[in-house]
Amino acid sequence: MNGLQENQMLLYAPNATVPIGQKRKGGNIKDTHRCCVCKQDKNKDEFRKYQYNGKFYLSSRCQSCVPEYNRSRKRDWSGSSRNPYPEKNKARDMIKTKIRQGVVIPQPCEVCGIKGQSHHNDYSKPLEVRWLCTKHHGEQHRIYP
Repeated sequence: MNGLQENQMLLYAPNATVPIGQKRKGGNIKDTHRCCVCKQDKNKDEFRKYQYNGKFYLSSRCQSCVPEYNRSRKRDWSGSSRNPYPEKNKARDMIKTKIRQGVVIPQPCEVCGIKGQSHHNDYSKPLEVRWLCTKHHGEQHRIYP
């Protein structure tokens, strides 16, 4: 066999190493996948499979890097970053609860009469609200003292 025939046989052999820049016949078949976290080529069995639009794909992170990635994305919910406006959120939650319980009934906008939203002028009085539509509610928030 000459060199050309050997090279062609390599392209058809299922477990043969293919020279860089050439594809095996039947497509580019790889047994490894690169992890985007540790940047290593690993066996495809070390990656989770998922289905999207009827096709199967491999995760971009290997299973050993997934916990590390999840820890890095975990937010710190302590302190002021979690709740920068606690009084505002408390008032909002209270009015939502009272509406759900039927104690407070949503009213139409005070200005134009279409469906209203609750607006707190003073968050220390959570049940004292004005009912304003989206347009007038936005205008009310753009008024600066």
